[in-house]
Amino acid sequence: MKKLFIVLSFLFLSIYSQSQNKTIQERLGYQKDTKLVIIHADDLGVSHSQNMASISAWESGVVSSGSIMVPCPWFPEIAHYFVEHPSTDLGLHLTLNSEWNYYKWSSVSSKDEVPSLLDSMGYLYATTEQVVKNASLEEVEKELRNQIERAIAFGVDPTHFDAHMGTAFSSQDFAEIYIQLGREYEVPVLINAPAFKMLYNIDVEGMLNESDVQVNNVVMASPQDFESGMAEFYTKALKSLQVITWREIRDKLVRK
Repeated sequence: MKKLFIVLSFLFLSIYSQSQNKTIQERLGYQKDTKLVIIHADDLGVSHSQNMASISAWESGVVSSGSIMVPCPWFPEIAHYFVEHPSTDLGLHLTLNSEWNYYKWSSVSSKDEVPSLLDSMGYLYATTEQVVKNASLEEVEKELRNQIERAIAFGVDPTHFDAHMGTAFSSQDFAEIYIQLGREYEVPVLINAPAFKMLYNIDVEGMLNESDVQVNNVVMASPQDFESGMAEFYTKALKSLQVITWREIRDKLVRK
């Protein structure tokens, strides 16, 4: 298995609704033109090393947010960390894939409840394309809901939802389920309408309302960035930005 590392994504925020008199910055208590960024680590729960690296990054101030993959083997460890450190900004990395060749996980739901989400060996499908081709919408919603409920049962109070490999918003129907679950549980979900359109040819603009928040850019380090050195990448990405968290967005904008 190739070496695991923290996946960092920088989320630049804007408000969806054009009818709002105030920008998202103003609604959060900042100046109108303040640049806001969430420094985010995902894939938590995949392994002990991923958890420890992310915890170290939080405690040293490198990241401000993260998201958990509930079906993964090391989910209980990172859930326990949240219970011990409840102010940690932790969301859920809603998971419909098990992409590693020899390190696998299955659904949170019992296998007889979500057979369309599982391959011939009983694991979640490796690719987004396989999920879209085979999954029933009813079973997608059931599995995502069960992941959320399992996290809550372990004491996690999710600050947001995002999607592992983008699969939970990789079709128009999946995106509707994804957005609706965010509203139901009163947490923001990661939405970037231009990216959804470019990557999956889906239009989420018609699904959104004035309470929805979307990011206007996602910056992720590529393998080439690691090879050329991360100092320059981080300097360019973070220069003159104000770091916030999903918790701040959830508590001030979604759970008003």
